[in-house]
Amino acid sequence: MLICQFIIQLCALQGVGLGYLTVRY
Repeated sequence: MLICQFIIQLCALQGVGLGYLTVRY
């Protein structure tokens, strides 16, 4: 579902993504 992915990305931008992206890249 595109909506689910969009929400996940928004949550990631809130701060969780900072650590997630750091681990990914």
